[in-house]
Parts: sequence; C-alpha cells; structure tokens
Amino acid sequence: MQPVDTPKPKRAPGPSRLVFRVQRAWRRTWVRRGVLIVLPLTCLALTGGWLAQSGTLRTMMTAAQDRVMETLADQEAFSITAFEVTGVTPDLEREIMEIADTVANADTDAPAILKIAEIRRRIGLLGAISAVRVTVGDAGLVQIAATERHPAALWRDPNQTLWQVGRDGVVIARAMTRAGYPDLPVVVGAGATAHMDEAMTLYQALAGLSPRLRAIVRVGMRRWDIVLDQDLVLMLPEENPIAALERIMGWHYGEQLLERGLSAVDLRLAQRPTLRMRPDATEKFYLNLKALEELGEET
Repeated sequence: MQPVDTPKPKRAPGPSRLVFRVQRAWRRTWVRRGVLIVLPLTCLALTGGWLAQSGTLRTMMTAAQDRVMETLADQEAFSITAFEVTGVTPDLEREIMEIADTVANADTDAPAILKIAEIRRRIGLLGAISAVRVTVGDAGLVQIAATERHPAALWRDPNQTLWQVGRDGVVIARAMTRAGYPDLPVVVGAGATAHMDEAMTLYQALAGLSPRLRAIVRVGMRRWDIVLDQDLVLMLPEENPIAALERIMGWHYGEQLLERGLSAVDLRLAQRPTLRMRPDATEKFYLNLKALEELGEET
C-alpha cells in the first residue's frame, strides 16, 4: 500500500507569536527611543576611539555625529516645553526649576536629549538632593522626580562655619545660626563628615543625656570626644568608640557617674579608665571628707 500523506495543518491567519510580541513592544515609547536613538549613539561612542586614529576618519566621524545631533534636535518627542518637579520642598523646587530653565535656554541649537542629561547632572550636584530622575513625558514635558536629603547634624568646620550635613556626610547647606536647629547635634573637627554615620550612632547611644550634649568632636582625624554641659568630656578610644560610650552610660545609669562633678572620663585605654574631677568638685569632696573626720572625732 502507498503511504498516505497527512496534510499539514494550516497556520492561523494573522501574525505569528514572535511578530506579535515585536509589534507590541514597538508600541512602547522607550523601546522606539532605545532602538532609534540610544543604540546609534552607543555604537558611535564605541567606535569613536578607532575612528579618531585617522584624520580622515575623524572628519567623517565629526560629520556623522553632527548629522545625528541634527536629527535628534528635530525630534518633536525630545523638545522641551515645560518642567514638572516633585518630591521636594517649595524652596528646593524653585532652585531646581531655575537650574532646568538655565540649561534649557543656554544653547538653543543643542539637542534636548543632551540638555536633559545636563539638567540631571547639575541637579545631582546639589547637596540637598540624594537622588534624581529626569524623564520626558508627553508634549515635551520634562518630569523631574527628586529625593531630598534631610540634615542629620550640624558640622562646624575648621573656620567655625556651621553647615547642615546628612547622615552620609554630604554637606547640604549653610546653617546661619545654631539656635535655628535645636534638635540637631553639633559635630566638630576636620574629617568628621567622613565618619558621620559613626557620630550619629554615638549620638543615639547617649539616649537620655542628649539634652546635655554640646558637641561630638573628631580629634586628630582618628577618634571622638563627647562634650557635655559643665565642660564634661568623654574621651573615647580610636577602636570601638561606641562600645566604650555604652560602657560609660552603663556606669552612669548604675551609679549616676556623670552627676558627680567630673571634668573627664578617659577611656582611651580600655584597661585603665581614668576619672578626673573638676577643681570645685575636688574642693567640695575634701571639705566633706574633713567634715566627716571631725564628726567622727566628736562622737
């Protein structure tokens, strides 16, 4: 018997699954921009070094780059018509808007895509901004979503100028007066901002004594002193300063150590802690001791 040929099933009308997925992806604006704009620019950047080795090729590269930039400048989707800023306070919003307007109007011939990159770069340089995202919406609306960096402390620099700083040590802005920031601790000393996170952990370890804090001082760019009211200094070691401060706080909660007229608690040598008394407290101590001795003689 002759084998019977089985008819092949007919393909359903319409595009294949792969073509359908490609068509659906192509409808997305970021995909079209990536293929038509970002990909050519990436290839141009990767081949730029090789092309620059020859004078003739360098000339060709410059001409090609100019044509690409002209094409980008003509793209209606990349024209800048307005700005929208979110995520920050009104004062910072105005500052960001001024930066965006300045960049947008600085060079009318520059393509909008390069202006957007410059806007993102300049806003990112602001100390008050921890993150920024710049996107282009419909009709050329540039949307700027920024995350504001809030001050965690005040830093007094070697010139005695006060600055607001974040927990990451980034300087945000100048602080005109100490009284304007009563809830922020003061950190002093060169190199203090590079270890701001450790300083803030020390501040938290003070707990109930934080109202007595005068300053957290970076000494010799290697260790910390905690200065409290009545000129009491807690001298912490270079290694494990947080553990040393917790040790002092344990003594205080158990024996009210920091209420006994001390001028310094020195834990720079963990094996040999040293307590120093204020002159007036020392005199008072000896007067009390003498009074106790006289009372003992009378009895």
